[in-house]
Amino acid sequence: MRTPQVSNISSSLLYFDGAVDKLNGRVGVGVVVLNPEHGLLGALLVPLPLSLNPKATKALALWYEIEYEKKLGITNVDIRGDALNVLNGLKTRGWDFRVSWRHVKKCFNAVAHELARRALSLVEGWFCKEQGHEWLLQLIVGSNV
Repeated sequence: MRTPQVSNISSSLLYFDGAVDKLNGRVGVGVVVLNPEHGLLGALLVPLPLSLNPKATKALALWYEIEYEKKLGITNVDIRGDALNVLNGLKTRGWDFRVSWRHVKKCFNAVAHELARRALSLVEGWFCKEQGHEWLLQLIVGSNV
């Protein structure tokens, strides 16, 4: 297992997850971005009409997460997720931002998981920046992040 890079600079925390609806041929992507004090910086829910396996769905969620943090202008990130095999793909060099990552247990990735699950029922993607719906804020406060 790779030891995560440690930075002495405060990093934004980026959690990602994916959900699969095999019956309807859909996947959902959930991303939440928190500041170092665990306040909301942004969230993203993306429904996609694709038939992917869970590993590929989580890899797609990681891609969406990285693209979203670029759009938010975040340059120092600590990526967290429960898919170790996908996180191992971050060993690639050439990032245009400072990145570290950490594998976390599912219970610590509950917010991103719930966002991915909710994305399955959406017609269009949804995002927020710095302010979110009350259900999202309550989800963050009640989670283990």
